[in-house]
Amino acid sequence: MATGSLATGSADATACVGDLGTGSRVLSLRHARAVMAARFSPDGRRPLTASEDKNAYVWDIDTGRQVAQISHRDFVLGVAFSPDGRKIATCSQDHTAQARETETWTPLFRVEHTGGLRAVAFSPDSTMLATGSEDGTVCVWRADTGQSLLAHKHDRSVNAVAFHPDGRFLAGAGEDKVIRSVRLPEADR
Repeated sequence: MATGSLATGSADATACVGDLGTGSRVLSLRHARAVMAARFSPDGRRPLTASEDKNAYVWDIDTGRQVAQISHRDFVLGVAFSPDGRKIATCSQDHTAQARETETWTPLFRVEHTGGLRAVAFSPDSTMLATGSEDGTVCVWRADTGQSLLAHKHDRSVNAVAFHPDGRFLAGAGEDKVIRSVRLPEADR
């Protein structure tokens, strides 16, 4: 079903999965508060949602049931699946990002910034995790251990992070109205 599907989040505490071909709603997924982000697993079988209810949930697209819950101490604002489908990451206003493996949902690591986190993304080869924070930093971490690889400073809060498809560059964008790109060191990939 997920080929040609779209997941959306809403202030009405639902994430909806829709069929792009028909435009119809296929599934409604409930949180207790507003849904801030929604992403599909690479195989399209599992939506991952983030909410102001301080939780992220992984869902089974066939049953609509929760497969895993990742809790934070404050709003969860961003979620990501690694391109290989083996890891997920969540980021929160509680200043942390968490990573888990997707076979048993075992925690891999937790990293911290000095401000709330607004963005999280995996590198194309699934070996690095980037985070963007209200503290004005974009950080890159090893996706298996959480070891810090790089910190890049913006003048204000960072709202988005994205890796170039070849994995050699990372971009961050934020409230300073500037997109900053940094070349990633070869040894870190």
